[in-house]
Amino acid sequence: MPAKLLVVDDEPRTAQLTAELLRRAGYSVDVASSGTEALELIRSVSPDLMLLDYEMPDMEAPILCARAGTGSRFRSSS
Repeated sequence: MPAKLLVVDDEPRTAQLTAELLRRAGYSVDVASSGTEALELIRSVSPDLMLLDYEMPDMEAPILCARAGTGSRFRSSS
């Protein structure tokens, strides 16, 4: 079973291109265009890894991570 990835970016072209490249590499990929949408997908899909745009209109990546429950499921790469 391929790893489940979540690409979060408010720029549709960037998000779709990134998702397509990852799918071609064999990953299962979902795309969210906002932090709010990402939170919904995190709860329903439970991705193994998130690739985040740092600055989005509704929330920045650190806020999204905190709201997603960073300590329990995800950890920052920085």
